[in-house]
Amino acid sequence: MTNHTPKPQWIAEWPIVDGNRCGHPFVSERGERFIATMDFDSPEAFDCARLIAAAPDLLAACEACEQSISANLNPHHTAAVVARAAIAKARGRE
Repeated sequence: MTNHTPKPQWIAEWPIVDGNRCGHPFVSERGERFIATMDFDSPEAFDCARLIAAAPDLLAACEACEQSISANLNPHHTAAVVARAAIAKARGRE
């Protein structure tokens, strides 16, 4: 995946039926389109959904950190190298 939907549109939710939480947590674009559905119902499933929803922000943060470290310290600094690896993985270039 090379393009990401901006985070403000991604939310982690539980299905609600008659005012009660039910089913498996999921990530959507504010109820418009499903991004991911967890196939288990537990607190850990909702943690996974929140992490997926935060992925675009985490990618942007890694990119900003990598650029700053490379420009101001050293492009071979361990933090820059690790950030580039995470960015490549997120963009499907690992």
